[in-house]
Amino acid sequence: NAKNAHHTAPLQAVCDGLDALAAALPAGAVGEIHLAGHSEQGGLVIDDHADLVSLPVWMAYVHALRRFGATPTLIEWDDRLPPLSMLLDEAAQAQTLLDDVQREATSAGSVPCDYTGASWEMTA
Repeated sequence: NAKNAHHTAPLQAVCDGLDALAAALPAGAVGEIHLAGHSEQGGLVIDDHADLVSLPVWMAYVHALRRFGATPTLIEWDDRLPPLSMLLDEAAQAQTLLDDVQREATSAGSVPCDYTGASWEMTA
């Protein structure tokens, strides 16, 4: 991932990757988006599906929705499952962002994104 590759702007690197993917794929090719929490271990970001989705991941999700359109979304948890209320809160957050991006697309068209100043260490 971008953080482990020591990018100075990892979120921007992720979004740039999403842009390249969107340019290479036919419309409708992305059938599902997976979101997950991570942990930092020894300076590495480990996609362990054992924590809440972080703010930078939510930001990348919004960028993906802007590029790929409304897409079914799965929030993955493999370990340390939180209470059901937290799982439902994350599902509601994903739905709210999806709804916001759909509303934005129909009212104002595409909105450019620049995440170069975003911090990967931000937490929700």
